[in-house]
Amino acid sequence: SGSLVAFSVASDVWVLEVSTARPRRLTWFGGGSAMPVAWVPAGRTPSSSPSSVPASATANGDGSEGVLVVATTSEDPYGRDMLFSVALAGGTPVPLFDTELDAINYEVGGKGLLLGRHMYDPVVASRWKGYRGGKSGFVWLDREGNGEPKRLPLRDETAGSSNDLNVSCAMWIQDRIWFVADPDGSANLWSVDLEGQGLMKHSQHAFFDVRNAKVGAGSVVYTVGGELYILE
Repeated sequence: SGSLVAFSVASDVWVLEVSTARPRRLTWFGGGSAMPVAWVPAGRTPSSSPSSVPASATANGDGSEGVLVVATTSEDPYGRDMLFSVALAGGTPVPLFDTELDAINYEVGGKGLLLGRHMYDPVVASRWKGYRGGKSGFVWLDREGNGEPKRLPLRDETAGSSNDLNVSCAMWIQDRIWFVADPDGSANLWSVDLEGQGLMKHSQHAFFDVRNAKVGAGSVVYTVGGELYILE
């Protein structure tokens, strides 16, 4: 967030104050796995529903301030990831959607919302390269922020293929959706337009996979082979 770093330990999410290097536990799920997913921008609600703002959050206009979205498997009887909003001030996490999701991304300067399922770290996907089965990454766009997301088709347009892509780390950057995928071997950064067309490749790593891609301040930061990269 600029002043805080969110991270997970076992089944819970913590935040660390940059100025003091003091960690603070934010959730108490007590089981399963948990991962910080996104900071909610000021002036936005965590989802299209006003009730998604935790009661203990500080209101900022029609949105929220100091709210983090986390994905956890602890609240689902089948161990599926679900999204919750958590106020930095503390309090009970609020469920955002009644379905399996593990990623969320907010359109900068707009009302749009990106939702993702099976957005696993590519190091997991690399154990079964080229996988295109039912647990591939799926992306939905709610372009108007009205609670009606639509599935974004992500097709492998390389070498005449028409297979679905297995994607992770999906990000909404201006008028394109960026993600990590491996249509030609190693996982790299790719993007499509808001209709799922015009597949473009943005990185050229040929051995180690791109991992942990995040967008912020107009740049994409990611790791490859244990080294940190930034793409502006």
